[in-house]
Amino acid sequence: MNEIKKVIRFKKNISNEVIDFIKSQKNFSETITYLIEREVFENGIRDLTEYIPIIRTKSYFERQYGSKKENIEVKQNISSNPKIELNNKTIYKGYED
Repeated sequence: MNEIKKVIRFKKNISNEVIDFIKSQKNFSETITYLIEREVFENGIRDLTEYIPIIRTKSYFERQYGSKKENIEVKQNISSNPKIELNNKTIYKGYED
């Protein structure tokens, strides 16, 4: 596979959460690759700029995905029970077939 180089520039008004996320990544390239792979798997290949809202506030994400507290509770449940049954298939957290 050919190496692709892309420069990423962020707007000046980027949130502190986004900055903290970026700084916490040990391998930023791998992180971006994973996020892209997940997006393509869930929605196919598309130009996200046609779907990304101009204003993305905390309340926007809570309306779309639920509150942070609800998401944390789901994560904790998955962490305490790493085995998940889905369509008669057992999936273990952190493992793929």
